[in-house]
Amino acid sequence: MISTLATNIWWEPFVAYRYGMRTKQKGYYKELIKSFISFFIAIVILHFSVKYINGFVGISLIMILLISALVATFVLLVVYFLFYSRNEEFKYATKLLCSIGRNLLKK
Repeated sequence: MISTLATNIWWEPFVAYRYGMRTKQKGYYKELIKSFISFFIAIVILHFSVKYINGFVGISLIMILLISALVATFVLLVVYFLFYSRNEEFKYATKLLCSIGRNLLKK
């Protein structure tokens, strides 16, 4: 398992960038670190949020599950927006989703 992770994180990008695209892999590693940081921040926020929600006595388990799911969705969207809102891919996806939404509302 460790060798697979090491290969996927280090060696394959190195070979792809060096010999395939003939560029440095610096941008890839920046994005990888950014992804790890955003993932870690989201997990920490979700951990404390769900722990806080589970502390309420008298709420049914179904309600706790629904509230936790809504909080998780909201937190992940906010973290994703904060980290990736300036990327070209994010802007493209936003335009695409807006156009799909407009087309669905017209029908």
